[in-house]
Order: sequence, then C-alpha cells, then structure tokens
Amino acid sequence: TPADTSETQLITTDEPYAGYLYAGIGFESEVRREHGRRILVSIELQVGVVGPSALGKQTQHAAHHITGSREAKGWDNQLKDEPAVNVYYDRVWSGWYETRIGEAGSGYSVDLSPHVGAALGNVYTYAAGGATLRFGRHLPTGLGPRFIRPSPPGSDSYKPTPDMRWHLFLGLEALDAETLRVHR
Repeated sequence: TPADTSETQLITTDEPYAGYLYAGIGFESEVRREHGRRILVSIELQVGVVGPSALGKQTQHAAHHITGSREAKGWDNQLKDEPAVNVYYDRVWSGWYETRIGEAGSGYSVDLSPHVGAALGNVYTYAAGGATLRFGRHLPTGLGPRFIRPSPPGSDSYKPTPDMRWHLFLGLEALDAETLRVHR
C-alpha cells in the first residue's frame, strides 16, 4: 500500500495497492565440505496473481480489524489482475570462515557465511549479495537466520540439544534493483 492509506484517490507517486497470492515450488541442494562447512543452493519458481484475485484488500482489512488499526481507503485503485511469475536463486556458503575463540574446549567461535541471490520476474527483480557474521558458544551447524523475501523453499528444523547454545548474528545484504517491480 502507499504511505498515505487515508487517500481514496489514485496516488501515482507511491507504491500501488496490490496483493500477491502465489504458489511456489523450490529445490535445494546442499553440499557438505570439510570441517562441517556447507554450500546451499536453492532455486524457486513462484506462480500466482497480482490484483483483486490475490485478496490483498480482504487480508489487510482483516488484519487491521484484528489489531484495531485504521482501514486503508484506497483499495479501489489497486492493480488489476495480472499473472505473476518469479524465479529465485540463492547460494549460501555456510561457515566459509570459522575460528574458535578462547581456551580449547570453551565452545566459543565466530563464523562468516557469505550469500548471493537474484530474482527475475514481473513481481520482484533484483540481485543481492551479503554475509552473516555469527558469534556464540556451540554455534549450530545450520545456515543461520534467513533473509526476508517471500519465504525461501524449505526451512531449517529446530532440533533440541542437550547443552545450552546461543549465538549473536549480524547480517548485511545489498540489493541492486527495483525491489518490488509490479506493473502499474
């Protein structure tokens, strides 16, 4: 939605009102390297619709009703129905750099996991690159937190561990694109 959701007329200088309803299928390939390092490659195809058939107006009105927020007034100006197709590619080098900190057996370590990604389609078109830096005690061997986009295929499962584990992370990502490229 545009920033001013109280305006009932079309706002041509801001984001349009639009919903995006899609189904996706994705494939992930994981290659394990020495010392527990992993490379994860994922490819996803999303097919759906942008416009009234995506039920964006109904979804936003329901969320605003539940939270007691003001209703957005400009949904009559939303994008018309249009097929939506997007392809995503992501590659993560988990634990590309890793080092232990402190005394042997303390369990403290730091790791750096670079990633690249791209999307091509009529909803999102972008190229991205970044890295996640983690520090903690007994770092999990997983890929760490995922970056936000319409959800990547699959998800890391949570497995209970017999000992206490914790970690801090810092993720940076740069995009080169018109992130939300929807036809008006």
